[in-house]
Parts: sequence; structure tokens; C-alpha cells
Amino acid sequence: MMKKWIKFIILLITTGIILFLCERVLLLKSEDGIEQIESFYLQKENTVDVIFMGNSHTYCNINTGVLWDEYGIAGFNLGGAEQPYWNTYYYMKEALKTQKPQLIMLEISAVGINPTDYQPDNWLICNTYGMKWNANKIAALKASVFEDYFERMVIPMNSIHSRYDELTREDFTDPNRSITNKGFDPREGVRAFDRPDVSGVTETTAISAKSEKYLLKIIELTKAEGIPLVIFTAPYVVKEDSQKVYNYVFEIAKASQIPVVDFNQQYDEIGLDFNVDMADDLHLNRAGNAKFSKYLGHYLTEQYGIPDRRGMEAYVSWDEDALNQRQDNAAYALRTTSDFGEYLKQLANEQYMSFVFTGYNMDDVAIDAQIVEMMQAAGIGASGIMNGQSILLGGKDIWDYTDLEEFEWAFEDQKSHLVCSREISEHKDRLLKVFVGDTRYDLKNEGISILVYDRQLDRVVDVVNVDTQNQYQMTRQ
Repeated sequence: MMKKWIKFIILLITTGIILFLCERVLLLKSEDGIEQIESFYLQKENTVDVIFMGNSHTYCNINTGVLWDEYGIAGFNLGGAEQPYWNTYYYMKEALKTQKPQLIMLEISAVGINPTDYQPDNWLICNTYGMKWNANKIAALKASVFEDYFERMVIPMNSIHSRYDELTREDFTDPNRSITNKGFDPREGVRAFDRPDVSGVTETTAISAKSEKYLLKIIELTKAEGIPLVIFTAPYVVKEDSQKVYNYVFEIAKASQIPVVDFNQQYDEIGLDFNVDMADDLHLNRAGNAKFSKYLGHYLTEQYGIPDRRGMEAYVSWDEDALNQRQDNAAYALRTTSDFGEYLKQLANEQYMSFVFTGYNMDDVAIDAQIVEMMQAAGIGASGIMNGQSILLGGKDIWDYTDLEEFEWAFEDQKSHLVCSREISEHKDRLLKVFVGDTRYDLKNEGISILVYDRQLDRVVDVVNVDTQNQYQMTRQ
């Protein structure tokens, strides 16, 4: 009988482990709330000085890398997609288990943009499924759904089992779940908008009873924990109807002696230009979030004395986050550059390993001379490249294969594994290949082909072909 019980217990444990692993793999790896709180759990205890909470206006607009580089602020964006106040409340309760921040900043625009008491499943999942299994997660789910829907949503496999045919390598490795992830997830692109003006809007529009209940619970929780709270709106293309809602929330905050900051009234101070700083009507782009983050960092330093943690051993993960953000910005600039001379200069990034190949039809002396001049102006040795191919690290030649019909070159360190090769096909074509991990990239033999790998980000950030016969026109694979 004892052996049967042991077998039964082993079976239960094994089944539980399998289900846990399946749930872990199938769970959506979303940077709209799930990755934020999962990475927050990995932060060293009592190292986060400022927690920014709310919807995507928080984690898309506040660049934690800029806050660190400019002011040494150890901040974290702990938000979720269109996050309602009840989910913010339970995220906050989870956060305060391990952190005693010097300040919490609550971005409130969810009630002005999408005022609903029940989110669709995709956003509900983003705002709850990343939490650890405990009383707060159960309470968050109960607050998020209709009563008869709770039993279905409380078992994640009911909602995520169908993802099996969408799985990628990232679902198994989950690179964004990391102590170096501080919750920032920027939006890209440039869209122009008319600059809004809500300075004359003084009326108020009430929020739902449910939202008001949890807003007050957030205020009560921070007071009970003795943590200063600031309520704010991040800058965007705000509408008058939404501003009336924010005015109502501001009144609630002021009645509880909670400071409020409406950054939609401070465009000039921030330096925002609605022609170039918006990714869409709701989110700043990379240029805009840099401006806003610098302004916000100054505000936090001046008004709340948030300390500079740079150089302190416990905060090295913020150094890594800041470097990641700088490299992300560099990758975006590289991908959006169409001038070949400017492109070459950007290859000097010390984190870049670039594979540069030239075709064998380049016998025009004038073209050769012009390319050599551009490469030399960019600080790149051109002789090896012009004869066939070179591999550059930070823009400097580290290897060239000018005389070999076929070759294989490999590079490996703790993070990167790359193989570059040229071989002759059965049709006598020269095949140029670069392997990054298990991913293969085939480069063209005509003109100039460049593949750029970022060692910090551990990914290919651009693959470009340059038509040397057509004013160095650049096309991307």
C-alpha cells in the first residue's frame, strides 16, 4: 500500500511539474505587463528608488536608461497595457513585499483613454498572469472579471493552451525576463500631430465607482506604508474629454494631500515638438521619451532628492539596462539611416561586429576610390573590404579574407556565437553566409552587403545591401 501511495505522490508531483513548465512556456512573453512584473520580482531587495506605475504611458514614455545615465536614478516601470487601477493596486501590493521605494509615481490616464471596468482577455492576461501565484494574484483576477468568468481565467491553460503553434525560441529562453529589464518598452516611428491645448479645460467628469474605489485604496496603501505618492499624466495628444476625467482624479488626490503633476500642461518646459516626438497619438517616440525622461529626472532630483546610485555595486543592473537602451537607440538609428557615408560612421559603435562583403564586379576605379574615401572618413580600413570581405569590431578591421576562395571564421564569447563563411556552389557561385547561433543569413555578391551584429543585445540589428552602381542606394533584407 505504501508503494502505491509513493507512486501516486510521484505521479502528482511529476504532473504538476509538467503543467508548470507548459504554462511557463505557453505564457505570452508580453512587454505590456507580464515581463514587467516578472522582471520586477528579480530585482535585488530594496534597490528600486522610484516605481512608475500605470498603463503604457508609463513604460513606453519613461526611459529608465536615460534616468540612470543623466541622474543615476534607480527607477522601474511597473505597468501594464491600459492597466486599470485595480490591477495597479495589486501590482503595488506585490512590489512592496520586496521594495521600499522613496517614491511611487502613478500615471492615471487609463481612465481617460479607455474607461472600462472589464478589459478584454488579452489585456487582462497581460495585467495578471505575470504575477506570482498568491492571494494578490487571485484577488486581482477576481477584481478583473465577471464572477462567472473567474473559474475559467484562474486556470491559465484555459487561455494560453492554443499558443503551441506560435512558439518561438524566445518562449523557451525568455530573454526579457531579467534583472536588467527595468520595464521600459519604447515605441518607434515618427508621426506629426497638432499640439493639443487643454489649459482652459477646468470641468470634471467622474470616473466609475470601481475605479474610484481602487484609486482610494492605492492612496491608502501608500500612506499606510509611509511611501510618498505622486499622481501624474504623461504627455500625449490629450483630448478635452479625457482632461475632464483627469481633473476629477486630481481633485481626489488633492483632497488626500497627494501631489499631482499634469505634464500635458508642460510641453514647453519638456521641449516637446509634436511634429517629431510622437510615435502615435498616445505614445512618445525615442526622441520624445528621451526629452520627457530628462525633464522627469530633473523634477525627481529637485523635488524629492532621489539619490544618484551610479557606481554602487548593488545597482550594476541599471548600468546594464542603460547600455541596452543606448544600443537599442543606436540600432534604431542604424536601421533608419539611408545615407551610406553616415551609415559607415555608425559602424564604429564599440558593441558592433560588422560583416562587410563586396561583389567581384566592382572594377570601376572611380567607384572604388569614392568608397575607399567614405570608409576612411568613417575610420574604417578599406583595403581588405575592397578586395572581398572584412569583419569589423567597432568599425576596426579584425580579420579579412582577401585571397581565399573559400573560408570559415568563427567568433565566440560568453554571449555570442558567430560563424562567417564563403564557399563555392556547384554552379561556381560564391556563397556568403553568416550564422548567428542557429540562424543563417545569406548575403548578396553584388555591390556591398553588410550584416551588423550587436554583441550587447546579442542580435543582428541590420542587414543592408548597397548598390554601388546607383549612387550607393541602400536596401534592407
